[in-house]
Amino acid sequence: MLYASNVLEEDIKLSEEKKPSPTSLRDWTIRPFTINGISMVLAVNHETLMPAIIPGVEYLRVGVEFVLAQVVKQICSRLAINPDKATRYTDQILNGGVAYRNTSNDFLLERAFRYYVDAFSKITPEELESYEENDLLMGLAMESVTLADRERFGRQETPMINFTDQIVNQVRIPMITNKGNYFVRRWVDLNNSPTYLANFDEQAPEVQAVYDQLIDINTELIADLMTWVETYTTTDEKTRAQIKELLDQYLNDYLTQRRPMCVIDDLTSPTDFLLQWEAFAPDDADPEPILLALRYLIMYMQTTEMLSIKDSHVLMRAVQVVIANRWGESNIDLNLGYKDMIAQPDKTTQEFIDLMKKFPDSFFEFLRNLSPRERLTMIDQLTQLNKEDAAKNWKGDNL
Repeated sequence: MLYASNVLEEDIKLSEEKKPSPTSLRDWTIRPFTINGISMVLAVNHETLMPAIIPGVEYLRVGVEFVLAQVVKQICSRLAINPDKATRYTDQILNGGVAYRNTSNDFLLERAFRYYVDAFSKITPEELESYEENDLLMGLAMESVTLADRERFGRQETPMINFTDQIVNQVRIPMITNKGNYFVRRWVDLNNSPTYLANFDEQAPEVQAVYDQLIDINTELIADLMTWVETYTTTDEKTRAQIKELLDQYLNDYLTQRRPMCVIDDLTSPTDFLLQWEAFAPDDADPEPILLALRYLIMYMQTTEMLSIKDSHVLMRAVQVVIANRWGESNIDLNLGYKDMIAQPDKTTQEFIDLMKKFPDSFFEFLRNLSPRERLTMIDQLTQLNKEDAAKNWKGDNL
């Protein structure tokens, strides 16, 4: 919900709400201010005290709330928050209501307003002009992030850190579940259990039981995935062991500590995990192994029909956003994980193919001894397999 000064009543198109709702991450207070004779608008988030600076209303062609949403998206981009998650959050702002008031009884909120207005007033006209010459909203978003990392307002972390953590933890994009899948069905059953939905007391035995069940499901998933990797890719044993270890970190060490959470709860979770991994990794750490592990996880989940095409796009973007923001697309093979893929025969068929390659004359004699009907049947089956492979490859290429 937006709480705006009365002077902005004509500039916000949201429906007015007389009764304020309980405080949430969607709540922002918006007030106009002037700097060096230039009118601006300052929004401050209630829960985190994160600022968002936008141009004055006379410079806007759309409602204040739409510009606020765009600046917040730019802020999220600067904070390397997944773009799908940022869009979900700003949609919540735009779908909320507005209440008009000139002041609040929130001491920290009022203190934050005074601090940000004073700090932003120190920006020179030349700096403002440089923003206008480039991308004004992006420049104001950058300035907002800079201001948000200077003062803690008596809290343990800065507004920038608190805002990032709150968006990551509270805004989630759950998977459109396929309950026919064995692992998804077990995750859904666990999600719907009273213990899982309740506020957790980590010391309670029933909570530990939830953790144990989740880890059991994830461990089975990893084992099945590793069988898939061994069967359908050309990765060596050392790489497979590394993939297994990294996926265990992601699924069992990272996700289970967040509510706990499983991979279907938030398709953007790889973004948050990768950023944490990168933060603790040495500067010269090679990102390829963890990216490869996550790519194989996504490919496996799509191949086993755990994911829809739409969900796989969201999950893949969760990986790509970190590649682009942290390592640079030019330095990372965005097709990582596909280059080692091979056709997907089972082991018996693979042995048959190996024999065919080693003893082509004997294989030709084998074909010669088939009846015409048997040869036609084989041709039909090979044609069908080619169609299935083409369909699978299309799915993979469109991740």
